[in-house]
Amino acid sequence: MNLRNNIIKIFSVNFLSMISSIVIGFIVPAVLSIEAYSNVKTYAFYISYVGCLHLGFVDGMYMKYGGKDINEIDKREFKNEHNVFIIMQVLISIIFIIIGLLKKDVIIVLMGLSIVPMNTLSFHSLFYQATGQFNEYTKVTSIYTISYLIFNILLAIVFRSQNYIYYCVINLIAYGIVFIALEIKFYKNTKLIKARYDSRVWNNIKVGVFVLLGNLSVMLFYAIDRWFVKIFLGVNDFAYYSFSISMLNIVNVLITAISVTFYNYLSKEENEEKIKKIKKYFILLGAGASLGYFGLAGIVSLFIKKYIPSLSIIAISFAAYPYMIIINSLYVNLYKARRDEKRYLRVVIVMLVVAILYNIIAIVVWKTSEAIAIATTLSFITWYIYSIKDFKYLKSNLKEVGYLSIIIIMFLVFSHYFNWFIGGIGYLIIFVVMSILFYRNEINEIIKILLRRENKK
Repeated sequence: MNLRNNIIKIFSVNFLSMISSIVIGFIVPAVLSIEAYSNVKTYAFYISYVGCLHLGFVDGMYMKYGGKDINEIDKREFKNEHNVFIIMQVLISIIFIIIGLLKKDVIIVLMGLSIVPMNTLSFHSLFYQATGQFNEYTKVTSIYTISYLIFNILLAIVFRSQNYIYYCVINLIAYGIVFIALEIKFYKNTKLIKARYDSRVWNNIKVGVFVLLGNLSVMLFYAIDRWFVKIFLGVNDFAYYSFSISMLNIVNVLITAISVTFYNYLSKEENEEKIKKIKKYFILLGAGASLGYFGLAGIVSLFIKKYIPSLSIIAISFAAYPYMIIINSLYVNLYKARRDEKRYLRVVIVMLVVAILYNIIAIVVWKTSEAIAIATTLSFITWYIYSIKDFKYLKSNLKEVGYLSIIIIMFLVFSHYFNWFIGGIGYLIIFVVMSILFYRNEINEIIKILLRRENKK
């Protein structure tokens, strides 16, 4: 299956995730008080770091199997990796549960219980991605998405619960369902295979620790704004900012669909001419994705008016989309595909330091959520420029700089000085006109690709 079909396949399942995110993103904050919603988002924020507790094992496996066909994998070796990984995660989980019980902290206990199912899901998902098993990946994603959506609907709409702990627990239950399904499938597929223990299994950590540290730095890079809001601003500010991030994540399914499939593609071949062309497609895609803001702003303005103060934050965040898609789908995947994990780590640490400095300036000078959002958008633009030195064939030209400059300025104007409906129409017109003026050939190529696919049907 080619890259285009894989992207479409992942996007299809991620479209389900987007619908789920829209429903959950709007009904939960509508039911909960701002303080309770802030607690839910705090819990979600904290467990986002659970992935660090596999100590790079999963990342090492991901690098090891990247670009390989499933039939090339030594099943006995892979079963051993699975068994060692599960034992390691259970031991780490027990430690956190004991700490939570001793401290009488329910959040730490829930974190401890989340470690095994969440990281096991990562283990299988990244294996599927690395080996190009996107059918399996989409099934796993669908099970979690549907389970979590149903539980939230029951809790928020049917039972109208305002207890934030319940909303934390159902996330754990949804992961638990996926964990059980994955382990049953793994057992059925490997029950006749005898695991072959090899001490080299720990090489996954030796290799993966650099990727893990890089990924952790990326997480901090993406989350540093929320840490600053959490520490230096109030509960309401954190709720509004977290809500804006939830809205941003709804449209992030586009970036996820591409970045998930692109690593497998780049691991097999780094064709410079093709990647230069794909970069142009990504720029158009990112600029178009910013249109999503106006639809979300309309929903907030009409149905969840208590979160209207978050709209300016959301708008500033959405302006970063063209840069985010290049960073996540191209830069990060290229570092990993080249097996240049040490360089990847250095770059991410530098960008994290830059983001911290931007946020310090924002909090010292202005001390507002909007200033933090601006600092974050500037961080993405800085990374976009900084990594070009590592991929010289992706160097920006005058046309690219001109297009992105016009797009981001006009987006900010229409999102801040017009209502969501007029602003949406205005930005759509600018987007279409500028895209045709700057990237007519690329648009014609995209249309031909889509028409070719339709004709094949």
